[in-house]
Amino acid sequence: MNQLKLFPDEKENGEDPFDWSKGPPTKPRIQKKRKKFRSKEEYYKCEEWEKVRIFALHRAKHRCQRCGASGVLQVHHLTYDNLYNEKPEDLEVLCKKCHKKADSEREYENWYESALDTYMIKKYGEYWEYFDGCEEEFDAWLESKEDYDY
Repeated sequence: MNQLKLFPDEKENGEDPFDWSKGPPTKPRIQKKRKKFRSKEEYYKCEEWEKVRIFALHRAKHRCQRCGASGVLQVHHLTYDNLYNEKPEDLEVLCKKCHKKADSEREYENWYESALDTYMIKKYGEYWEYFDGCEEEFDAWLESKEDYDY
């Protein structure tokens, strides 16, 4: 039977974690065990997401945070960086029309960042660093490509 370890530096040999002769032990890490989901769709059907969703709706006073509409509202992820463990600032409550527009905006932002990085890597090398004017340079290059007749 596995014994619960209160301290991450507790040794297998049964050292007493309360023996402070070598200094105080490190603070115990309490980790909430999170359920694993196979897909976003599965997550959106679970109780955890429902609680996050209800919190977001209450915070937005049951109004679209862009146009102020009420009625059928959806919770939009501004970023998926914290999916399954969202922070309040990761979410936005939107009506269906604004949600569709927000999804398009996020898709464009993701494309733009990726395309900018690809352009800069090709021009300045793999270890390029962001600098003032790099977006303007990239935008000018994009515009020149639009004018090009294939």
